[in-house]
Order: sequence, then C-alpha cells, then structure tokens
Amino acid sequence: MSFDVVNARFGKLVWTFQMDDYIVDLWNNTRLTSVQIAAEAAKAFKAKVSKDTVIGRLHRLRDQGVDVKSRPSPLNPKSNKPPEPAVVRLPRRVKPLEQIGVIGPARRCQWMTEHPKRPMGHKWQPCNAPSEPGISWCADHKQIVFMERPTKTEEAA
Repeated sequence: MSFDVVNARFGKLVWTFQMDDYIVDLWNNTRLTSVQIAAEAAKAFKAKVSKDTVIGRLHRLRDQGVDVKSRPSPLNPKSNKPPEPAVVRLPRRVKPLEQIGVIGPARRCQWMTEHPKRPMGHKWQPCNAPSEPGISWCADHKQIVFMERPTKTEEAA
C-alpha cells in the first residue's frame, strides 16, 4: 500500500484514516512487532515512524473505540504452565534477649546531664553513677523517673 501525500507539518506526522487503518491492519492481522510495523509504516508513509509512535497511536485509537486487539508481549510470553504455588513464609523466631547479648538494664545510670564546660552539641552526657539493681538509673535519678503522681485530694489542696 502506498500513500500519495506525505503528511508532515512542523516535523510531526499528521495521521489520516488510511494510515490508521494500515497500522491497525498490520497490528491485528500479522505477528509483526511494533518495530517491524514502524519500519513498514515508514516505507509506506515515506516519513519517520518509530515504534513508540505506532504504540501510542494504537493506544489512542483503542481509546476512541477502534477495534485494536491486545496481544501478549513477545518478550514475556505466557506459557500454559499452571502457576507455581505461593511460597508461605513462616515468621522468624525471635531469639531470647540473653542470646543476643542484652542482659537487662544498664549497669551505669543513663540519666542525661548537661556538662557546662563542653561545646555546643556535646553538652549532654550520661550520669554514669552505678545504677540500682534491675533499672537503668542511680538512686537519685530513680526518684525523679519513678515519681508518684499526686492524688486528686493533694492536687486540690
């Protein structure tokens, strides 16, 4: 099939109904790839046609209601094999704290105190006093951390 007029305006291809019918016919009735269709169209239209142009035009024609058949990708053909069963992953077993090296609370007080003689950004350091058994704070900071809430009657007074 040859086309009498090359329809190019401002360097872009202007599609006619004949051109649309030609690429739809190649797409629906042959097993040519989009690259091969673009090459055939370039010869027939006497204009530059890329595979992206062909695919884009076919998508727009399909959106307009033209019967453009969908077909599988030649690069990723679907076979008739049944799908493989899904792999069921069991949750990972969590190791006890003793096995990963966490023994319990810190042995030194972790209360952060401000050191006035250190430069900005490095002012804060842990108290580092020996901690109380079973917790991460020394006796003085334990009283602050575990301070009892006042009862409602104490608040009202």
